[in-house]
Amino acid sequence: MKKTFLLIIAITTLFYHSSGCDSCNMYEYNPTQTKSFIGVFYNYTLMKGYKSLPTINGLSFNNGRGSTSNTHLGTTHSNKFILPNQKDFEQFQTIELRYNQIIKDKYNLLISIPFQRNNTYFKEVWSDDAPVSDSSLVTSGLGDIIVSLQRIDQLGTPHLMHTFKYGLAVSLPTSKVNFESAKDDVTHYPGRGIVTPMARVSYTMQVNLTWGLQTFSNYSKGLTLRSNDTELNYQYGDRFNAGSSFFYSLKQSEWRITPSLGTYYELYSSDIYNNESLENNASTFFGTTGLSISHINSIFRFQFQLPLIESTGDNQLKSATRANLILIQQF
Repeated sequence: MKKTFLLIIAITTLFYHSSGCDSCNMYEYNPTQTKSFIGVFYNYTLMKGYKSLPTINGLSFNNGRGSTSNTHLGTTHSNKFILPNQKDFEQFQTIELRYNQIIKDKYNLLISIPFQRNNTYFKEVWSDDAPVSDSSLVTSGLGDIIVSLQRIDQLGTPHLMHTFKYGLAVSLPTSKVNFESAKDDVTHYPGRGIVTPMARVSYTMQVNLTWGLQTFSNYSKGLTLRSNDTELNYQYGDRFNAGSSFFYSLKQSEWRITPSLGTYYELYSSDIYNNESLENNASTFFGTTGLSISHINSIFRFQFQLPLIESTGDNQLKSATRANLILIQQF
């Protein structure tokens, strides 16, 4: 089983490029048992359509979520504009290789290596010297590697256990951002191209190794990305996300099936490009459902998220669906 698992990781790394959601910090995962693991994580995010189509008078569109500022599609010298359409979408996909090491039962070291693919599609694009057409922008490659260290505190008895994890993470600028062709918005690229600090905390309550509650929250501070060559001044907005879910485990011999049901919330402030806000602050509240299947130390997990309440601007793409697939080997 272990050899098969490592083969899957190798094949995935060689043949797949993927992507991350630019409004998220990172997908949080805490096994019910505090063990070291290596795993493959696949995350899919789709944003599509608008609350209402804005009037076109003087309106142009910037990045996947939109803007009422006079921003062009393409480089800042481009002469193309977006006509918002309900068929517009932004698709994010990410495959991560994660290594999670428990150190002396007191610390949790996590290294995440993401491979990213972003696909943004606009149904109607016009310019002064060309007829209306559609436009698709695809970027892919290595994202920003995340390194995290958390303290682990466990309290309770084998019948009722409380596990707390808290610490810091840093996103390293291992991705490549091409300022010359950044399409007015560096978030089209797999990574940010800047060191980003993050605070992480999680809590797990488990009763009789059967049912329990898991919660987490992450916060990243937006920093400024500058390029002297292109006079770029890009201020990332702050990002916050949190989630909570109930789970119940059914065990049969060496197999364990664990369904879960919960909620997820994220909040992000607008990015600022050359002192101009690109979009409205936005927040989304999701309902989540998941299922884990484990055999000894191997775990497969699927999770689906559906937006329930969302606060965005009229000209910002709405959240549609999200899905996560996980395959890990504990040791």
